[in-house]
Amino acid sequence: MPKTPDDFTELEYARQILEFVLGWPAKGNLETVADCLRSIAAKKRLSKVQAHAYLSRAIKLAEKQGEKIDKFWLNDGEYMHVRPSDDKEFRGTFKKPSPEEQQAAEASNRSYFESQEYKDFVAKFTREHSL
Repeated sequence: MPKTPDDFTELEYARQILEFVLGWPAKGNLETVADCLRSIAAKKRLSKVQAHAYLSRAIKLAEKQGEKIDKFWLNDGEYMHVRPSDDKEFRGTFKKPSPEEQQAAEASNRSYFESQEYKDFVAKFTREHSL
């Protein structure tokens, strides 16, 4: 899918999704997809660009998971409920840390928040911002 400019209208973003993600005709579908983009942007407090990316990804994930994508799916707002079915679908490269990696990360965080460096930072920030 080509990059989308930041200054597209919802209808132009909708046309991109229809043409490059769904492969549907624009006539009769354009306003439905544009309404979905507006709903996503309002509900999730996203920009038009982010709403476009959200809906494109939701459609691709839902198709991959075997869901039938049609006007009813869009009109019912099913795109708001699409979730990755496994770790590989989540951004493609997500890997859960092993218990050892998790413990090491927690210990590192604990040691930082207990360090003099962190205490100095908090004291300086508090002074500068009159907290």
